[in-house]
Formats: sequence, C-alpha cells, structure tokens
Amino acid sequence: NAPWPGAPDGNGYSLVLIAPESSPDHALASNWRSSTEPDGNPGSSDASEPFTGDPGIDNDNDGLTGFLEHALGSSDTQTSPESYPVVGSGLFDDGIGALREYLTITYRRNLAADDVLYEVELSTDATNWSHDAITFVASTPNADGTENVTCRSSLPVADMTRQFIHLKVTSR
Repeated sequence: NAPWPGAPDGNGYSLVLIAPESSPDHALASNWRSSTEPDGNPGSSDASEPFTGDPGIDNDNDGLTGFLEHALGSSDTQTSPESYPVVGSGLFDDGIGALREYLTITYRRNLAADDVLYEVELSTDATNWSHDAITFVASTPNADGTENVTCRSSLPVADMTRQFIHLKVTSR
C-alpha cells in the first residue's frame, strides 16, 4: 500500500533498499524502491554508479543539468524531445488530477540513482515550500530502469486561491 513501491507487489520486481551503506531506517517506505528490472535482484544491488562531474553543467544544452538528467533517467549527451521538462514530455507531467480536484505532478525517476533524493513540494506563494501537504499517489515501472511517480496536493484546488507544485532533486 502507498507510500510503499507498488511494482514489487507480485509484479516481478523486487523491493530494494536505497543506499544500504548509509544504514537507512528499514521501516520507512521512502528508503525502498523497486528493482530496475523485472525478476529483481535478490541479494545484490542494481544501483547505478553515482553521478560524477559538475552537477550544474548542461552538456546537450536542453535546459536540464547533467545531475537532473541522471536523476530522471535521461541523457545529458543527446538532445531529444524526450529530454525537455514540458508537460507530456515523459519526464514531467503536471496538472489537475482525478476529477480536477487536486494539483498533481508526475515525474520520471531513475530507479538505479540511489545517490539522488526526490522531494515533491507545495507552495501557496511560490516562495515558501513544504512537503507536508503532498500525498503520494502511485509509482509505475517503465521496464527501462525508470518509473513514473505521481504525487498530488493534499489540499483541494477549490480550497486554495493558488497552488504551486515542484520537484526538488538533490544529491544524497
């Protein structure tokens, strides 16, 4: 059940502890992820190599830094329409969720990027951000080592004059 990863629930993926060398709390769902491939990887890690290089460089000039592309499972060496952070691009999708009641965001996550922390935050003024009013909705594996993660505001759109939602990506 949410907020635990759903793909390992009988769908061929295994449950993998993120960054086990950091001794994370095993009781927290946020410290676990789906394996990168179906049939899992019992007893071993499938994490990618940690990001190296300058995290602020954008080698392919597509508007995404190399670190962000690592986090999202795209490439910083090849510009393609899939690389752009626009609605419906495959990396991000934002808008109003089911029944147009809640502000939602869906982003692609590199499952093997154990060196990345992902946090969806909400603001009513685009200055002060918090993750307290965010609800995890679902994660769906893409069978390419990435998954789509959907989160939404806990506050109905009708109750707020304005809401902003964003994805904060940092190094672990």
